[in-house]
Amino acid sequence: MAREVRIRCHKSIAMTESMVNSDKNNVQAIADLASSNLTMGLALYLMHSPREALVFVQRSDSMFRTVALRDPDPLSNGMVHAVAILYTGRIEASLHHPELASKNLREAQAMLEQLAKRSPKHRYILDALNETREAIAGLPRDTAPLAVH
Repeated sequence: MAREVRIRCHKSIAMTESMVNSDKNNVQAIADLASSNLTMGLALYLMHSPREALVFVQRSDSMFRTVALRDPDPLSNGMVHAVAILYTGRIEASLHHPELASKNLREAQAMLEQLAKRSPKHRYILDALNETREAIAGLPRDTAPLAVH
């Protein structure tokens, strides 16, 4: 099953990459490629491959930042971008990088709070915001290294 998921995600990435390569100005194709990378990252995360997953969710985040610069208004791209940042934070937390996790989770929270102001009853936004808040609450409180005596 895991092998099949990887194959399907790689095919999706390859298809959307070819769309982007054929028209570098196609913002929707870039957003689709970012979403394909996010899907791969989430699949890998769920298959307990966080280091590999991190590469794909970070790539997704980078692409969504490009999309936001070119087309800053769309709600759907903003939501998916926030989820990419949320999962970057969750993966960083699972890799025991609490400072990076906190930074990403707080960025996702701020984005989702802005989106919730625009669309206060949007279930996907509210669910992602709640998930982000729970992930922040689950981070270690004291990240200072233990002193060795």
